[in-house]
Amino acid sequence: MGIRTGIALLAATMIAACSGSDGFRQSDSNEISIDNDQLFFKRPTAGKDDSDVAVVEVRSSGDAPLTINRVYLEGAMEPCDLVTLGKTIYEPLDELEDVCSYLIVERDAFPKTLATGEFVQIKLVFHRNPELGPLTGEPPTGTLIIESDADNEQDAVLEVQLSVEAETPKIQATPTVISFPPESAADEDIIVQNVGTGTLLVDDIQLRLTTEPARDEAGTVVDEFVLDPEDDLPWAIEEGDAPRLTVRYTPFDAVADSAQIIIKSTDPEKPSLVLTVTSQPLKGLLRVDPPVATFELGPGDFETTVDFTFQNNGLKPVSVYDMVIVQPGNDYDFAGDGARSFELYPGNLAEGVKIKYHPVNPDAPTDGVLYISTDADNAEPKPAELADVIIGEKIISVPLVNDVASVPATIGFSSLSLDLSATMPGASSSQTLTLTNTGGAPLNISAIRLSAEGDEALAGMATDPEFKITAGGGATTLAPGATHDVTVELTRTPADITQHFGALIIESNAEGSPHVVTLFADAPPPPAEN
Repeated sequence: MGIRTGIALLAATMIAACSGSDGFRQSDSNEISIDNDQLFFKRPTAGKDDSDVAVVEVRSSGDAPLTINRVYLEGAMEPCDLVTLGKTIYEPLDELEDVCSYLIVERDAFPKTLATGEFVQIKLVFHRNPELGPLTGEPPTGTLIIESDADNEQDAVLEVQLSVEAETPKIQATPTVISFPPESAADEDIIVQNVGTGTLLVDDIQLRLTTEPARDEAGTVVDEFVLDPEDDLPWAIEEGDAPRLTVRYTPFDAVADSAQIIIKSTDPEKPSLVLTVTSQPLKGLLRVDPPVATFELGPGDFETTVDFTFQNNGLKPVSVYDMVIVQPGNDYDFAGDGARSFELYPGNLAEGVKIKYHPVNPDAPTDGVLYISTDADNAEPKPAELADVIIGEKIISVPLVNDVASVPATIGFSSLSLDLSATMPGASSSQTLTLTNTGGAPLNISAIRLSAEGDEALAGMATDPEFKITAGGGATTLAPGATHDVTVELTRTPADITQHFGALIIESNAEGSPHVVTLFADAPPPPAEN
């Protein structure tokens, strides 16, 4: 055989051993992947012995089939598999009750072979014998073992670490606002609960007047509000426990009184909880934005949409029962699936209601009115002609118009509330509110100020002194389409870890004046320990 023939045979052998243009063919490999190598279970609360279910997803991610041979809990918890035991999560575990801190509650039968891309799920719970009471201290840990025939030796046995979230106490007080009769003595109870996990420590409860104190003839301050805790402080509130705080009100004069109750605790998210007590009548004030909805079509547009926002600016819950559009034609309609009935607690917002304008005859557009049925104190009695149109006894109406030039001065807001919770102790921060004249006539703003004692916005309470207007206060006039910025600053002392509340009042010639923008600053987290 000549050299040429030998080379040809060698080339033929090499070609036979190759696949396509990628060179030598390599055998397919199987690979395994899991979506998480550590699971944190929600800590069970009082009265529950099991946490929510957590899931591990195991997937075949290679080119060849993967066989999962076995899945089990490591060590003494190896028998803690309800599939093997033939039990449900609701059946007693007998002698395993104190052993199984974790349970496999659902899985496939193994061994099981998975094609590329297929997966299985293993569902687990953290389990605790209910006879042992609430979980305290460091919870037990566990390890889930997944054995397979993965080609990579390191992946043939995978571990998933199992642990429970740390204790997180959470404070809840009911009610958050108390309204006393203005001229008679009365007592009201506040229930303070730990709705989280672990122990909640309440170490201080303070009363801070937000109106001028009463004084006797000698000028001595008279305590009209008195706090009477059920037990001496500090309180150590276990999960589900609910001590009582009694508030006693004894009016000394005919002047309305208001105060804040500040409860300091070890709740990491809310170390200072602020409640309100007042002898002012509580009102639920529904704010609808925009108060006049303007639908303007641009060149070539066939329809446009306006979004509505609803906010309770009062201190009493507000219910919205229904919304309807009244119009001479069919130019307006609701768009999307936003709820048209809901309840708003003080300060809460509701969004999602949209109205679409699609004129049937663009040469003869029509206007309409959105009627909102509500029990808000600022609503008007429902007129007789709407008796069969919308439920309820009171309404708020919002004009729907397509020509901005025909709309009187209307005020629009970049936000209905300013949240300065990011302000840390010993620091200041600010936010800016933009006001816009969305009407067709000049908007005359006569005052931009913080709420004072006696204003309806905060049930007669003044804005906390930590807030101040640093730019844009006072009076101004805005032409149609013009804007005006107002900046509000919050300053905390180094020791200030309290919630703060306030209201920005805008008085103008716009419908619905005075308008209110709420100010809020949640309690900052306590400083980290070194």
